[in-house]
Amino acid sequence: MGLLVALGYTFMGMNNQRKAMTQGSVNAAEQAMAQNLAHTGIEFGINELSENPSWEEGENNTISKSIDGGTIKYYWANLPSSSNIELTVIATIDNTSKEIVAKISKGKAIDISKVPGAMGVYGSNTTVRINGQPPNIDGRNFSMDETSPNDDADSYKPGAVGIRSQDDTFEKKGKPGDDSFLVGEPDGFAQDSDLDSQNLQDNIDNKYLPNAESYNGLDLGTKDNPKIVSVEQDGSANGNGAGILIIRPGVNFQITGNDRYYGLIIVQGNLELKGTPQVYGSILFADNSSIDVEDPEGTYAGTPDLRYSSDALNNVNKNLQTGGSKVKLISMYN
Repeated sequence: MGLLVALGYTFMGMNNQRKAMTQGSVNAAEQAMAQNLAHTGIEFGINELSENPSWEEGENNTISKSIDGGTIKYYWANLPSSSNIELTVIATIDNTSKEIVAKISKGKAIDISKVPGAMGVYGSNTTVRINGQPPNIDGRNFSMDETSPNDDADSYKPGAVGIRSQDDTFEKKGKPGDDSFLVGEPDGFAQDSDLDSQNLQDNIDNKYLPNAESYNGLDLGTKDNPKIVSVEQDGSANGNGAGILIIRPGVNFQITGNDRYYGLIIVQGNLELKGTPQVYGSILFADNSSIDVEDPEGTYAGTPDLRYSSDALNNVNKNLQTGGSKVKLISMYN
């Protein structure tokens, strides 16, 4: 009898131990799953920071998602005395939760949406020379690659805005035609003596050039991956481009053929437009700059299109930020 009781206690002990080991394995598995889910939450949070500039900081703005049989919650906050932010993720599987905090570097956003029109002539000595068929300069706001303006007339701008009068800004030779090449609202051309050339120069010196790469003759960016490019020697575009293009003082740059550019072109030197290139966004001219609209064959067959496009400018705002990557993971800890 005593032996049977002893064996019974031994069996019960082994069974309880096995149950404990089984529960321990379950707990370990849930811990691992929660940990993996939290890492997934970090990826979700980084993507949200990249794609949603209106996402406000703080726990009151927590985002929740259900995924892989669990839930993730994440929010962010600015770190004091730092340009970095802190992303907190809480992942839950059944009754097991795991919290991970990540330190994130978020580049400063670029906003190039505030332009006066399809063309802004800031320089008091800038000349737009039309040596052939006049270009189409249209401030009525086009979506990228569209040939007709959008329906939001409230978003329209003048075709060109200059610090001087239209006659002083445009120098027409050859076959100038009439002024119908300037289209916009409320007018095709508007004179604005308050155009701030110093502010434009400050943006060039302090915001754009420190984050620009020198033009290599090939890459001017794409709509999905716009770039800030500085042209520092004479050359020409080699295909389409997107982002912010800066033509430096003393440099002559050509955009020819059917090339397209999406974004902001800033001219400090000289820009030549030949053939039928298209610019969606805006072109701004600083002091001592100029533009030549050429007709290389003398047949007036080429007509460049300069179209104001908030769509193109906002695409640059969304996909391009100073300081390298838009959002970068620095470190994380449990």
